[in-house]
Amino acid sequence: SLASESIEALSERIHSAVSRLMDARNFFLAIYDGKTETYTFPYFADERDSGTMDQSKPIKLGKGFTEYVRRSKTPLLINNALVQDLVDRGEVEIIGSRSESWMGVPLFDGEEVMGVLVVQSYADPDAYSEEDLSILTYVSSHISLVLKELQAEEALQESEFFFRESQEAAVIGSYRLDFVKSVWVSSDVLDRIFGIENGYSRSVSGWLDIVHPD
Repeated sequence: SLASESIEALSERIHSAVSRLMDARNFFLAIYDGKTETYTFPYFADERDSGTMDQSKPIKLGKGFTEYVRRSKTPLLINNALVQDLVDRGEVEIIGSRSESWMGVPLFDGEEVMGVLVVQSYADPDAYSEEDLSILTYVSSHISLVLKELQAEEALQESEFFFRESQEAAVIGSYRLDFVKSVWVSSDVLDRIFGIENGYSRSVSGWLDIVHPD
């Protein structure tokens, strides 16, 4: 399922799907971190700027189009005329190579924007239409749901990793005992402390035999 993939793998599949609907040779996914006010780019495909983008480092985007979409929380389709209007009004600044046509849609986490999905064309000022914007907006709503699930899974995995490492460093074990189901599970450190082998009966009585053998 999509939820079992990494964000990078998911982004690649999204790129492939969007490419069948419109010109998506230049496509990227920007994820926003409100705590640091920075963006990361789990996926960035660009004919001109790919070589200049360090995807491993969070960056601030200033007043670019991507940041404008996040701030306005509104899908944006722009051509050269609208670009100049936004620049003249001080709403945006040109960042990176200037495109002939640019389209970006916000990815929502509740009321807040968690990221922006972008396609752009360097050659065709009429590459995208309002219909394309509607399609990308529809796609973004489904992408947002999956991204939220992926981020939650990654956060859980990271939390579990640090929990295990902390137990190893402090030589402290942990367990969860379910009296309703009469079973328990324990960490590797706890198993080593008590000398519990893999085939040991993990029932309530088995647990009591370890803790209170008398």
